[in-house]
Amino acid sequence: MSSKTANTLSQINPSSLLNTTIDHGHILLKSILGVGAYGIVYLGQHLLNQRQYAVKLLTNIKVSKSEIAIHSHLSNHPNILSFEKVVQHQGKTFIILEYAPKGDLFASITHPTQGLMGNNEAIKYIFLQILDAVDYCHQRGVAHRDLKPENILMFPQWKVKLADFGLATCQSVSAEFGCGSTFYFSPGKDSVCRYK
Repeated sequence: MSSKTANTLSQINPSSLLNTTIDHGHILLKSILGVGAYGIVYLGQHLLNQRQYAVKLLTNIKVSKSEIAIHSHLSNHPNILSFEKVVQHQGKTFIILEYAPKGDLFASITHPTQGLMGNNEAIKYIFLQILDAVDYCHQRGVAHRDLKPENILMFPQWKVKLADFGLATCQSVSAEFGCGSTFYFSPGKDSVCRYK
């Protein structure tokens, strides 16, 4: 993708793509699920089989290539969100992902009506699934670097899947400062982070 067609959030009105079809007219972008630092996520629906997808419009092609490679490499684990494919449409890059009908773990934690609060068995089950997904990543040399409740997606029967590999790396040592979401940084995070 050339610099002329590279996407940035400042260049894209997320609503402008609603009711647009991509993937040769097969997937309709129905609503906005979220807007993040590196992309916009839409609810997409396949017009032939009615299956729903999370469709992520990538807004930084340098970061996006890494995210695509890492996520597709890890996608076969039961607790990592399934990566379906990459779609190019009018100079934009979209990732077609499994849709999580129950939202994210953050919403389940902060909304008492979700039934998670005080449900120790569900909490333990969720925690073990997260550990399994992170261990799988680490065994394959990947550091997620943005592990937070918003990147843990919920499915029926308390099944969870790790998502958003936009900041993930395969480097054994990283000199990047400020990796992840600042709200979740540890209190002493004032020096360069390193991964080994």
